[in-house]
Amino acid sequence: MIPQRPRLYDGSIVITDGPFICRESTKKMIVFREKDIPFSKEQFPKTIPVKEVMIPEKKEIIRQFIQSQTIGTHIFVLAPWDTASMVFDVCIEEGMSEEELQIQIIGDKKRKVYCMKCYQLHEVKLDATTTQCSCGAHLTVGPFFSALRQGYIGYPFQPIIEKVRS
Repeated sequence: MIPQRPRLYDGSIVITDGPFICRESTKKMIVFREKDIPFSKEQFPKTIPVKEVMIPEKKEIIRQFIQSQTIGTHIFVLAPWDTASMVFDVCIEEGMSEEELQIQIIGDKKRKVYCMKCYQLHEVKLDATTTQCSCGAHLTVGPFFSALRQGYIGYPFQPIIEKVRS
């Protein structure tokens, strides 16, 4: 089974790791980062203006900032998984394309999964396609993110137990 790439509720891929890729349409870079994460402008072309912005805690502040930007502004996010996903959500909701976004996850790559049996939220590794919840349910980790539940949906399934022939 091929591991699922994490996706948002609209099917968009969340992560695009690696250094910034400059496109012809890039006129300005906004680097969203958390205050404890070091950042260097050396990875960006010198011809493109780069502005650093600390990631606000509220989605609405991010939304207002994104709405105030002009065409040709590209977003580069340096943050842990949850924070990066939040910024990505807002950017996609505001009509930005995946070509205008690039995310580099800092720290452990885990995602939260919401169990549809016991309604608990817990973490699983990024490449996990199945997991077991603390309630005992075996879960298939769905590829879609629920903004309402703040996690990927884990659908319960009955594991196939192979019988040993005697």
